[in-house]
Amino acid sequence: MTLHQAISTARQRHVPSLTVLEAILFLHAGPVPMSVLAGKLRITASGATQLVDTMAPWAERTADPGDRRKKIIWLNEAGRLLAEELLAP
Repeated sequence: MTLHQAISTARQRHVPSLTVLEAILFLHAGPVPMSVLAGKLRITASGATQLVDTMAPWAERTADPGDRRKKIIWLNEAGRLLAEELLAP
């Protein structure tokens, strides 16, 4: 799939921004701490919180079992299916 096709597909699936699209594709590799997602996207911690709130249809978060102050973000089933569709050749 070309970049143009991926963006078109994301729009059809109501992905609200390119940042959300980038986060979905990044999270396809597996769960990450919120701080890692923020660093990858070059946004602040509060920006990452707002982003993950926006990603509710495609991602979930929970406290890190090793450090409850940290949050872990991962794609839910809808997010995983969307990422696979966008990454398909």
